[in-house]
Amino acid sequence: DMGFIPAGAYRNRDLAEAGVRVAGEDARALQDIFYDPQTSGGLLCAVLAAEAKACLAELQAVAPGTRIIGYVTEKLDSAIYLEA
Repeated sequence: DMGFIPAGAYRNRDLAEAGVRVAGEDARALQDIFYDPQTSGGLLCAVLAAEAKACLAELQAVAPGTRIIGYVTEKLDSAIYLEA
């Protein structure tokens, strides 16, 4: 919210923004985090929806910061929907 954004975030936004749609309230700070190059090194896993809660519980037992950050649907008009 304070506007401290790395220069790489602007390059990331320029590169990827055309494939991203923001659904809901336009939270600029959340979008800034989405494009922030400092947050792009985390591990991303995809599991079946029916297995997500059990998988999350197991992961949180050893890595408490583990979170579900999204879900996969059929292809729509954009590659990524950011729900703010």
